Amino acid sequence: MGEATAPLQSSRLGERAVLRHGFFSRHHSAGDVAAFFGIPPAHLFAPRQIHSARAVSLRRPWKQAAEADGLVTDRLRLALAISTADCAPVLLADAEAAVVAALHAGWRGALAGVCEATVTLMLQHGARLERISAALGPCISQACYEVDAPFREALAGAGELTRAQRFFAPSQCSGKWLFDLAGYVRLRLQSAGVQNVENMGHCTCTEENMYFSHRRDREERGRQISAIMLEAA
Repeated sequence: MGEATAPLQSSRLGERAVLRHGFFSRHHSAGDVAAFFGIPPAHLFAPRQIHSARAVSLRRPWKQAAEADGLVTDRLRLALAISTADCAPVLLADAEAAVVAALHAGWRGALAGVCEATVTLMLQHGARLERISAALGPCISQACYEVDAPFREALAGAGELTRAQRFFAPSQCSGKWLFDLAGYVRLRLQSAGVQNVENMGHCTCTEENMYFSHRRDREERGRQISAIMLEAA
């Protein structure tokens, strides 16, 4: 894979000798992703995403994908992958403990607790909160993410509206607001105890040449992959 088509990467996720990771664009196929990791495509593991708080461990290759929105492993050469097209992809690592994770956080999953569930599972595998780093990949930006009253009511019903209030900005449309999904996901990660969080700062909706976006395209056109893998313990 040439430099011009290399995936987006965070400097916070540990040494290259310990792990590999990437936020891939709309131009990368699953085969491209597997090639980047130097693994057969069968060792690229993606869950059946259901906008939930469910996180599962991957200890050995599975025959059937689990229904989940968070994946955690402490095993080598098993790449954890998620797909998004406006929701927030998050890759996490405790390089010292050799534990990595990937999670898919739309607003429903973030509200349900997928960030907290994934971090808790990482701790069960030996990670420590003060060593976990997280990178939040390309997702829809606040300027493009208009939400309505039922959205706010869902947060209020879950007791989240008060602390999430700062992630709402006025919209030009009456009765609607612009929501900062990346900011809210970052808040949930920090609430789970992960303080070292980097927002990569790319918008799926405005960067049409690089990313798929459900909100922009108004139809199912595709998703981009984000993945992480341990190379050495």
